[in-house]
Amino acid sequence: AYSQALSYSDNIKKSIEIMDELRKTTKTPAVYQESLRLYVIAGMYEKSLTLIKGAKERKIILGDMHLRKAYFGNRMLKEAFESFMELVSKRRVEAYYSDKYFHVDEHTSADNKLVLLAIFGPGDEIRFASIYNLLASHLTQKHFTISCLPRLEKLFTRSFPNLKFISVSRPRNSEPINMKDYSRVLGSDLIGVINNIATDAIDNSDQVMLVTDLLHKCLPDYSSFPGIAYLKHDQVKSESYRKKLPFDSKLVGLSWRSGLTTNSRNEHYLTIEELEPIFAIPGITFVNLQYDECDSELNWVEERYPGKIVNLREIDQYNDFDSVAALMKCMDLIIAPATTVLELAGALGCPSMLLSNSSELHWRKIDEKGTDVWHRCVTHVEGKTLGDKQSLVNELYTRLLTFSS
Repeated sequence: AYSQALSYSDNIKKSIEIMDELRKTTKTPAVYQESLRLYVIAGMYEKSLTLIKGAKERKIILGDMHLRKAYFGNRMLKEAFESFMELVSKRRVEAYYSDKYFHVDEHTSADNKLVLLAIFGPGDEIRFASIYNLLASHLTQKHFTISCLPRLEKLFTRSFPNLKFISVSRPRNSEPINMKDYSRVLGSDLIGVINNIATDAIDNSDQVMLVTDLLHKCLPDYSSFPGIAYLKHDQVKSESYRKKLPFDSKLVGLSWRSGLTTNSRNEHYLTIEELEPIFAIPGITFVNLQYDECDSELNWVEERYPGKIVNLREIDQYNDFDSVAALMKCMDLIIAPATTVLELAGALGCPSMLLSNSSELHWRKIDEKGTDVWHRCVTHVEGKTLGDKQSLVNELYTRLLTFSS
C-alpha cells in the first residue's frame, strides 16, 4: 500500500510538472483548471493561490469546486464560502426566479416571506444545518421556510422547533424520477433542487435563495462556528434500541465508505478487509452504520470474528435518519470517513473519529488533537503517510486499543 501511495504521488508530481510547462505556452482555461485540481490533490495550497491570482488577472473561470478546496486548504474560510455564490444551481434558480431571488446584502422588509433551498447530498445538508440557529441574526425576514430531504424532515423538525421545513426530494443522476412530482417546476434543470412542493412554496412567498448563500455570512472565520450539537434524537426510540445491544462491552458504530463511490472518492474510503485488524481488539462490539448494501461484508466479519459486529436490520439506514440518530446515541464511539454518517454523528454530539486520508480535510482541524471545526465531538484520525490506507488503519488500531482499555 505504501509503494502504491508513493507511485500515485509521483504520478501527481509529474502531471503538475507537465501542466506548469503548458501554462508557459498556453492560457486556455482547461490547463488552469487541471493545474488547480492537481495542486489541491497534492496539497500544494500556497501555490494554488498564485495560480488563482493569475487566472483572475486573465479572467479565466476556474469553477467553484477546486477553487473552494484551494481556499479551504489555505484556511481562507470567508473566500471559500463565498465561492458557493457562484454555484450553477444558484444561477439556475436565480434565472428562473429573477424577480424573487434574494441577495443577502439587499435591504428587505421583515414582512417578506422567504424560502431557503437546501442543496447537495444529506451529509452537506446536515453540516450546513449548523447555521440554522444563526439565521434569525442574519436575516431581516421574520418568516422563512427551509427545504430539506424527506429523510431529514422528522429529525430537523424536532431539532429546530421554531423553524418551518418542507420535504423536497433532490434526486441524484442515478436515481429514478417521477415526473408527476415535477409537473409545475419551471425547468428540467431545476429538478436537483426544486420539485412541485418547493415550486408552490416559492409561488406563495416573496423571496427565494439557497441556504449556501448564507454560509459566508454566518461562518466568516473559525471563531464563528458554534461547534456544538444541534440535532436532537428520539429518546424513547433510542432506549428501545439500547435494550437490543450488548451491555458487556463498549459499543462502536462503524461505517467505512460512502454509498456514492467514484475513483476519486475511493481514496477516502476503506474496505472491510482493510479494517480487519480492529476486529481483533477485545472489549469492543461494533455496530453497523453502513447504509448501503453490505451483507457480504458483514458476513465476511461474522465468519472470522463471530458476534463482533451487530446489525439491527429493522432500521432502514438509508432512508430513516431519525432511527439512525436514535441508534447513534447508544454508541460509546462512532467511526466513519467524511460521509453522512460522520456528519450526523457530529451534529448529534456523539464522540466520533473521522477517518481522514487527504489534506483536503486539514482545514477542518482546529488544534493539534485534530478537533473538528464543525463538530467539537469529532476527532480527525489519519496515518503517518497521507494516501496510505494501511498507515491509516494502523493509527486507528492504536487509538482503539487505548479506547478499549
